[in-house]
Amino acid sequence: MIKETTIPFHVYFSYWVIAWIFFYFIAHFVFNIRFKFIHPIVALIISILTKIYLIFLVFTKTDKWLTNSMIKFVIFVLGLNCVLLYLLLAYPTPFSWKQSTISFLVVFVFYYMWIRWNGETIQSIYTKTVDSIAKGKNQTPLISILSKWF
Repeated sequence: MIKETTIPFHVYFSYWVIAWIFFYFIAHFVFNIRFKFIHPIVALIISILTKIYLIFLVFTKTDKWLTNSMIKFVIFVLGLNCVLLYLLLAYPTPFSWKQSTISFLVVFVFYYMWIRWNGETIQSIYTKTVDSIAKGKNQTPLISILSKWF
């Protein structure tokens, strides 16, 4: 179980996807290695959809939907995912939806085993995240860092 005041990066699948995209771009553009079977497009689309769902959960939990924490979350976290989606689409590389879906499922299985090994569940992570955003606790990793700057 997580005992820290800030929820760690490694329990969020979206940060796994961001790391995946980062390594994908390094392999593709720096080392000129073309991995069409590990293209992260499906994982990123699912990550964006889960962020939209998370925003909906926060809206249902609080009566003040336009909190400082919520604005930061929408702008930075959802915005970052949308920028990454744009980059994946702006620099088209050949990929297969089927292979991208399979690679997403493989990574997700590893992610799920990782969070279970750390004593967490997807539901507990969502509960802590919604609570953090709705109550303005700034416990999510990116928002915690950004709150120190803005």
